[in-house]
Amino acid sequence: APTKALTVPRLELNAAVLLARWLSRIQKILSPQLDVVGLRAWSDSTIVLSWLTAPHESFKVYVSNRVHQIRSLLPNCYWQHIMSADNPADCASRGVMPTALARLDLYWRGPQIAYGEPSVWDESRPSLPLCELPELRVVSCAARISDEEKEWFVRFSSFDRMLRVVAYMRRFVEACHRNVAIRRSGVTRSLVTPGSEVTGPAFLRKTELDSAARVLAAESQRVHFATLWRELSA
Repeated sequence: APTKALTVPRLELNAAVLLARWLSRIQKILSPQLDVVGLRAWSDSTIVLSWLTAPHESFKVYVSNRVHQIRSLLPNCYWQHIMSADNPADCASRGVMPTALARLDLYWRGPQIAYGEPSVWDESRPSLPLCELPELRVVSCAARISDEEKEWFVRFSSFDRMLRVVAYMRRFVEACHRNVAIRRSGVTRSLVTPGSEVTGPAFLRKTELDSAARVLAAESQRVHFATLWRELSA
């Protein structure tokens, strides 16, 4: 028995591990002389049977390691449920007086179902949903969400440079829109000359700089007064 206190399902799982070790050893010994066509094992623990039908990675380390060990020792074994009244292991675990043990056929000969034909054995196996099983591994997901929105224009070293970059960007976008409109109207590109209303002059107009300043002011307000911005925009 383990030296540390264990829960009943863990003790029953250890019993299943012990059974798997003995069955695996007996199978290796008898395989040269007998053709072992199938293995069956019984347990009266619904929790253990449910553990054995679920992926072992779903459970904590203690249960996961032992479930994996059972499957590795007996990969083709079919585990079935047996009632506690027919389980000979309970005779020893629950305690029996020596005088009664000498006459207890269940302990010495096993349950009656072991003498019947496999075709009449009850193939049903109780199973609990995975979410109701104990020893489930808790997966924690941590995510950091920042509501702070960085200003994209903090990369500029001076306000004047930032203002001129934004003004040129707005001129480029407006020029693209005008060029699309010109193509749709059928005007040839030869009529579009530098300095015209389509391309704009080589220097920035005051109206363009003022428009860029308003865009920067609105963007700064949207970042630093986000809550008020959303309330006013609603």
